[in-house]
Amino acid sequence: KDLGGGRYQVDIIAYQWGFRPSKVELYNPKEVVIRIYSIDVIHGFQIVGTNVNAMVLPGYITTIVWKPHQSVNGTMLAICNEYCGIAHSAMYMEIVIRR
Repeated sequence: KDLGGGRYQVDIIAYQWGFRPSKVELYNPKEVVIRIYSIDVIHGFQIVGTNVNAMVLPGYITTIVWKPHQSVNGTMLAICNEYCGIAHSAMYMEIVIRR
């Protein structure tokens, strides 16, 4: 959701074994509020190559405020970094930054 002025809110559902949406695109983001909710078990949320790393607990909304550096451009990988079952290694999403 584009809040204007380079601010975005991204709402994510975590489930065994994926994130919904599986891809988001952000245009010249200055601040991204990420809200994640698990519908089943404990998950993790990490944007590889950044300091974004959080636990996602069932029944709670995990909120992260991320301010991507101006040099960040292209496709970033967000993964579940908390073992959540047999297909855990397939649990990821893409965050595409366009400058």
